[in-house]
Amino acid sequence: MQSDEPIVSEEVKVVEELKQVKQKLEPCRWTFDISEASSAKLLMEEVLKDSNGKWRSAPREKADVRYVWCNADDADLIKVMKAKNRLISRYPGIKGLSHKDQFTRYMKICLKNKPEAYSFVPPQFEFPKERDALAAYMKNHKNACFIGKPQGGS
Repeated sequence: MQSDEPIVSEEVKVVEELKQVKQKLEPCRWTFDISEASSAKLLMEEVLKDSNGKWRSAPREKADVRYVWCNADDADLIKVMKAKNRLISRYPGIKGLSHKDQFTRYMKICLKNKPEAYSFVPPQFEFPKERDALAAYMKNHKNACFIGKPQGGS
């Protein structure tokens, strides 16, 4: 006696299960409001374009993510950090690590207070403020390699 149920091969069942798994694994499709991306706006437009449709731009009221690029001071940044549902990519007080002149001063303080812990830090000179010290160092280390970073430059 034959059953009224259609005969479905094991391969077809496996293919259907794989399709369902694939749908669950599809990347999230996010929408971004980049209207306040400031100097990063062109970069964000390229990122969105290169995402092959996974991410796209949307007006603020319809966006999943609001992307804001700012140079907020630490007090404003702390307020944002305390707000719920906010993500940030910078922390208060860390600005000095990204500025060559401040970083040099910080490293000198560290070297002065605990030289053995900072033996990996090469000699650093603020130019033109320490021009004479740099000239003396260069005279005594003729084969040394030097890297010059202009103030206000990158």
